[in-house]
Amino acid sequence: MPPTIQAHQADRQTIYFTAEHGAAVRVGEANIDGILIENVDTGARIRVGGAYPLLTEQPTEADLITSTVDPTKPVPDKPKKAKKAKKAKRLGHATTLHTNIQGGVEIEFPGRLVLLHGSNGSHKTTIVRGLELAGTAKASDVAGRGVTSKESMLIPLIDPAVDNTIMAAMQVHLPATDTEVECVYTAKVKDAKHASKAVHSTSGIKVVFPLREVHEHLRGSPEKAQAWLLQTACGNLDRAAVLARLSDKATTLFPALVNKGTPIVDSLLAAVKEAPGRARMAKRKSDAALQEADRLAMGLAPPASEEQIEELREASESSDWILDQAIADEAATNAVASVQQIDRDASQARLRALQEDVADRVDPRLTQALAAQTRFKPDSDHEQKQIDRNAAIRLIQTSLAKGTDHCLFCAGTLPREVQGTILSGLQQQVGAAIELAADYTRWTEQVSVLTQTRGTLEAEYNRIQASLQATPAASQEVADLSGCNVSVLDARAVASLARKNHDNAVDRTASWKRSRSARADSEMHAQDQRTYESLAKDLQATVAWAVDEAADTFVARVQALLPADDVFWLDARTGRYGLVKAVTDAEGHPIRHRRDSALCGAEWARVTMALAGASTPADADLAILVPEDRAWDPKTLRATMQGLVKYPGMVVITTTIKPYRGAPKGWHMIDTDEL
Repeated sequence: MPPTIQAHQADRQTIYFTAEHGAAVRVGEANIDGILIENVDTGARIRVGGAYPLLTEQPTEADLITSTVDPTKPVPDKPKKAKKAKKAKRLGHATTLHTNIQGGVEIEFPGRLVLLHGSNGSHKTTIVRGLELAGTAKASDVAGRGVTSKESMLIPLIDPAVDNTIMAAMQVHLPATDTEVECVYTAKVKDAKHASKAVHSTSGIKVVFPLREVHEHLRGSPEKAQAWLLQTACGNLDRAAVLARLSDKATTLFPALVNKGTPIVDSLLAAVKEAPGRARMAKRKSDAALQEADRLAMGLAPPASEEQIEELREASESSDWILDQAIADEAATNAVASVQQIDRDASQARLRALQEDVADRVDPRLTQALAAQTRFKPDSDHEQKQIDRNAAIRLIQTSLAKGTDHCLFCAGTLPREVQGTILSGLQQQVGAAIELAADYTRWTEQVSVLTQTRGTLEAEYNRIQASLQATPAASQEVADLSGCNVSVLDARAVASLARKNHDNAVDRTASWKRSRSARADSEMHAQDQRTYESLAKDLQATVAWAVDEAADTFVARVQALLPADDVFWLDARTGRYGLVKAVTDAEGHPIRHRRDSALCGAEWARVTMALAGASTPADADLAILVPEDRAWDPKTLRATMQGLVKYPGMVVITTTIKPYRGAPKGWHMIDTDEL
């Protein structure tokens, strides 16, 4: 057992632990209202009495102490009682119930305190469930569930083969107005698994089962218990006090906290629930962004600098220009080649024409002329012969002119007739020789003309042939003119490679930028995650502070409904509750107090009534308290019934036995075996 010290003896510089919850606290200043202690973790503050027990060492669960005896006081300090409430309005009670669930039952309630006793299967639970359905459209302990309002889950309460409707109706007497109202629940059953939406009416009154609410929430999860405590006991929680414990970031990210149209308790609980989810979502986004950054950077060469990209861009533009020039040159080459082909074709045609002219016209005529020239060519002595003939003709003519028969030509005597015949023959020979010389001259001239013509044609032929041979290729001619000597195929390959290098550098750099951006997004989301995780801790600490405040308020409410000797305790973090009991030494002197949740029947009845009273809403018109079955013995049952008499609402106890010495005053017993 850790050593204890009373609050008025504590050192302000030392950290102690509370006897109730084991929370780390530091002692502050003291005044007439008590000694201030502050929770080190949450900052929550409360004033306690001077005998309030503090532990000098952190306790275990079994060591927790609720109070230490002050020698001047026989009992430990009790929690502060709530301010005296206004006079509560008188609550109503059910007068009749009619339901068809679990075989059906009709019953009248003669008063607000009712004991249902009977054997198992005598409709005690049916009556309770009928009251629950008629009042709140919910039923407890159905199909293995604590409390359910789902119509399909309520189908097992009837036999679908017999009934097609789930029905419960009760009459309620309201003493405040001395009137009767009816609460009705109906739900049509379609088949064994489906039912229509229920129709529920309470005639405008508010019906609650406070103990059911207490058990449902305090015995659930710690979060559920804390939320219920906050909503039940902290309806007027100071918004400014809550916001003072939170950072501006919290109000920015959760604006509902400053929205006065939303209750601060609801906003705080919603933020506590939402903050971890946002942190998880931010973590998922951060992880996804980091994975995307790694994926983008995987296998990438280092990013290109702006200078490198500019050089690659210029190289790409230069290669594109060369490609354009090569394409233009190719087009020009094709045009020049076309013109050259036309000229070549014309030249070839002219060559063929020249060949044909020489072969078909000039050469045959030249051959003919040469042959004729050869045929008419005179002998080499034809000129002498012609002189001799002319001389002979002159001699014969002279002889004939003299009229003598003496022939001067032959120097003999020839008759004149013979001389005339010889003269005629010589004259014919001279004429023939002249004619032959003329033919020879004509054919010689023709040979000369034809030879000259043939030479002219041959010269033209050789000139055209030489011109054809001297004409350059069209591509070379264009290349000489443009200065570009690259084929389109090569230029296209170079341009494609240059463009690919530039695009790869740009894409690689862009991928690096996206990777860095994704990494920045990852860090941003990681920062959001840290922010929300920090806010979640702050919100949880604020909720813990508010829960402590709510627990103190709720404990004060319950304590106000308990006898002076009972000290109620509640662990808001676990939902456990009970009474503080003294632990005595061998001589019977109290040495410490412990929290006890194992209560006897009378204690249980007092605590149950106080819990129900503290959790009954102020605006309730009908509050039905249904204590859980504790396997009563007759005396404990009677003590419990006596303890519940003061409850202002309706009490319904179900049991298989009767109380010792009959029902206490004010109670009405109903034997369910006789229904």
